[in-house]
Amino acid sequence: MNQTYSTLLSMIHTVYDRDSLLHELNVLAEHLFQTGQSTRDAVRLYVSARYAAELQHLCVSLGIGPADSSQLKALVDGLTDELSHMKELQLRVAFDPNEDDIQALSQWVRFHVGVPALLNVTYDKTVTGGAIISYGGIYRDYSLSTQIDEHLARESVAS
Repeated sequence: MNQTYSTLLSMIHTVYDRDSLLHELNVLAEHLFQTGQSTRDAVRLYVSARYAAELQHLCVSLGIGPADSSQLKALVDGLTDELSHMKELQLRVAFDPNEDDIQALSQWVRFHVGVPALLNVTYDKTVTGGAIISYGGIYRDYSLSTQIDEHLARESVAS
């Protein structure tokens, strides 16, 4: 992960978050060179409050001034590229997670996978408990229903 964008990227937890921010960045890039609009105003107008403050902080730390539309465009292009290359982790769970659950799951994934991975969380009532995970071509079924099925299969073979 590019350290320039690390704080902003750490705010992105799901595929939905990424896609929303990519859309906002695309709209920002389309409007950057309108006359009379400062970079700060453009960010405030076209990027949601959730990300705008961090993006403005990033501009300040990189020395991108109010009239530096081309530098902001380069920053937006780099951020867009970084977002587009983030890996996805498919997660099927037995409950409909709220924002706190998503954040906790995202932190767990970042710690255990070792790289930022965007969650694509799906509620699946057949999971019963646990989760089914797919990442980078690897599929793991840690659901309670699978464990019960495997246990019952072993019991039926043993008898």
